[in-house]
Amino acid sequence: MTAAAAPAPPSATRGAGQATVGAPAPAAVAGALRTRRRLRLVVHGLLTALGAVAGTSVWGAMPSPWIIVLAALGAATALATFVVGARFRLLAPELFVAAVAGLLLVGGVAAGPLPTPDAYREFFRGLIEGWAVLLTSVPPVELTPQLQVIPYVGGWLATITALIVARRVRPQGLAVVAPVAVFGLGLLFSVETALPAVIHGVLLTALSLLTVAATRRSALVGDESWGNTSTAGQRSRLLSGAVVLAVAVGLAPVVADVLPGFDDRDRFDLRSRLEPPWDPLDEPSPLAQIKANYADEAREEVVFTAFGDDLPRRWTLATLGHFDGTVWTVGNAELGGQAQFVSIDATPPGIDPADLDSEGASSIRVEIESLDGPWLPTAGTPIRVEVGDGDLDGADPVEVRADNRSTTLAVPAGVEGLTYRFDAVDADPPTDARLATATVATPNAPPLELQASSVRDQAADLLEGVDPGWPQAERIGDELRERGFYRADETARPGHSWGRLADFSGQASLDGNEEQYAALAGVLARNADLPTRIVVGYLVPEEAVGDDGELTVTRDHASAWIEVHTTEFGWVPVDVTPDRDKRQDVADPGFQTELVTAPNPPPPPPDLQIIEPEQEEDEEDDEEEDDDEEQAATRWGRYAAVAGTAVGAPLLLGLVWVGLMVGLKARRRRARRRAKDASVRIVGAWHEANDRIRETGVSFPPHLTTAERAELLELATPGLDSMQPLVGTVERAAFASSASTDGDAERAWTLCDDAVADLKRRHTRRQRLGQAANPAPLLTRPGRVRRTGRPGPADRAHPLGDGAASPEADR
Repeated sequence: MTAAAAPAPPSATRGAGQATVGAPAPAAVAGALRTRRRLRLVVHGLLTALGAVAGTSVWGAMPSPWIIVLAALGAATALATFVVGARFRLLAPELFVAAVAGLLLVGGVAAGPLPTPDAYREFFRGLIEGWAVLLTSVPPVELTPQLQVIPYVGGWLATITALIVARRVRPQGLAVVAPVAVFGLGLLFSVETALPAVIHGVLLTALSLLTVAATRRSALVGDESWGNTSTAGQRSRLLSGAVVLAVAVGLAPVVADVLPGFDDRDRFDLRSRLEPPWDPLDEPSPLAQIKANYADEAREEVVFTAFGDDLPRRWTLATLGHFDGTVWTVGNAELGGQAQFVSIDATPPGIDPADLDSEGASSIRVEIESLDGPWLPTAGTPIRVEVGDGDLDGADPVEVRADNRSTTLAVPAGVEGLTYRFDAVDADPPTDARLATATVATPNAPPLELQASSVRDQAADLLEGVDPGWPQAERIGDELRERGFYRADETARPGHSWGRLADFSGQASLDGNEEQYAALAGVLARNADLPTRIVVGYLVPEEAVGDDGELTVTRDHASAWIEVHTTEFGWVPVDVTPDRDKRQDVADPGFQTELVTAPNPPPPPPDLQIIEPEQEEDEEDDEEEDDDEEQAATRWGRYAAVAGTAVGAPLLLGLVWVGLMVGLKARRRRARRRAKDASVRIVGAWHEANDRIRETGVSFPPHLTTAERAELLELATPGLDSMQPLVGTVERAAFASSASTDGDAERAWTLCDDAVADLKRRHTRRQRLGQAANPAPLLTRPGRVRRTGRPGPADRAHPLGDGAASPEADR
């Protein structure tokens, strides 16, 4: 048996993040190393780009160009901390802790233009609460400072995870799984529309394939088969890769459309799994309550005051889309009378994204003084609603809910004293000339059932010979205004059930108020298959709208009308109630008083009892000071909790990681030491010593014998001479003609313990902690000793196991 050729004079060099022990490379090898280093930089750049794309997965919920900037900032932060960590040769756990520190340091810039204390406060709030806010909001969501944290953290998490995986796992192409996984996680908080889905699919596919190609090229550096290939062969390889990339990118958006379930990707809505604390449908119908506004003692009561330019006359309070034969309600006929009121962030559902950037939107500020029910007055189509913000008299934020099929807005509690602002488009209805050419689509609502035959016949007679569509809506409004009279006193009969509408429409001259006229007009239009809904709100006379930018709305302005949906202009109002000055002097002789079923009016508010305070003024001042001190203590306690979480969470994570690594390594060590076969225990001692060396960041060139490895280790670590006796014991066990004994195994483990103790004495306590947390030994599968028949040198694997030359090659 002859020894292998002796290697060139060894030397110790350290690369990025690890130490390499080996002989000086020739010029070809040096060139290969430079090429591999350049390819590693390319891989890191591609993984960073993938991380930035993963951070933009929330684009569908928050469509703003700043999403791209924030995701790129998070990816760049992760790349910068990774480069610094590699420069200082940090281990994987240390590198992750450094990356978390970089995340928190740059977080103030992500939450605000400048890293101020307020910006960092918003960053930590977004880090803790932003995920729940986004998950429970209805897209599109306004990109607030708290929500800016989400794409920033997504880009950082995808990038740092991919870079660490590429550093620790071979092949490096597996690192693309991390950005794809983070991208999928982001979709749980967002929605995907057609165009963003195609862009995301193309970018993820192209960058993933390029990353895999770059890692494969890095692995082929120095491969003789690649170098000996002709220029035409190399071009053919590159051309084949380009064709595969182009085909994959081109087919991705085409194939996705035909996949099963592509159209059934409803967003996970946490709000739908919670029981709401209140239900707007429990409120009485606004149409049944409209008469209460016309009482003499309530007419001049101010409901709200509006501020803005070009204030509209018509204000919407609630839209009623369902009639059950007794009362019109805010429910939708398509949903069986139900309504889906969902919590919104700032933008109501169903808003066209083009309207959000409309230059013709009006900004209006409203101050509520006295308003019954939860409904919020708006004008036109509200595209953005801001309630209780800091700019609005310092009011506390209030949850706003919106019906996802109409423009009805509601708040969960009393609205007295509430201040809010909204932006609206289409506040002024189109002119009659433009409406003359409007088209009306056939409604999706089911037809009215169990209706009075007289009302159905009246609709047929009224609209006979009228062109379908908008002319029918005009005919209904003109007929009711011309034929009817107005009455809003105590003698007016309430209710708008089928029986009440039959009596009302059967009179020789109609006589009623907005409740009966709007209800009858809605039924007549539905019988003509017009998409119609009733709107209860406020209609201010033209003379009451001044040019001073302020509008006061009283209860006397309460009104109701119908709206018909057109293809060109959306929902268009149609006035159906006669002028209030058009009164009938003589009561109808056929008028009879009868009891009908109608919703009960709301109970009067309870009387407030004013109780004079019995305490002295100085005691009240002391209580106020105590409250201020308690609030300050609570605020500082909250800051301390946030700071403790930011510092303690990474520390706790690090401790858990160290404990896990130490436990797994102890389990492997115990299994090696307690093996039944003595030769297996000897090989286990050798692998245990090599694991402790690998934890220090030292690696060896492949195909070295145990003796050569020990020599190179002593050169890299001067004074470490405890490995040679262990090598001799292992070599004798590997090549002896007789089986090893238990004494040989005990001697091997004694030498292993001496070598490990000698190695630990050469490192500081911090270095030993990092070595204990290093998972490198657990990621390597060592060779095994195998026996077949009589033990002999040809029946055992080499003790080195992981890449060393076999015993047969040493002979």
